[in-house]
Amino acid sequence: MTASGVENALEFFAGLRLRWREILPLDRVRQLAEDSCRRHGIRSADALQLGAALLWCNEQPKGRNFICFDNRLLDAARATGFTVHSQ
Repeated sequence: MTASGVENALEFFAGLRLRWREILPLDRVRQLAEDSCRRHGIRSADALQLGAALLWCNEQPKGRNFICFDNRLLDAARATGFTVHSQ
């Protein structure tokens, strides 16, 4: 990636940062992550991401978008009810 490409990516990321909602690793996120590990066989970090997404949408994923580039996590998010997007 060129220097200008890196700058463009950092600028885009900074714009996103103004609009996102950060989900902290609360007990409910951990519970949802443990359940996701058991149910979908995904790695712990992926399960925490899915758990945070579930907490974000009040555990109502239908009609909510989930974007990632990891196939196992994408499959788990789809099975959970999210509308999934990848590259």
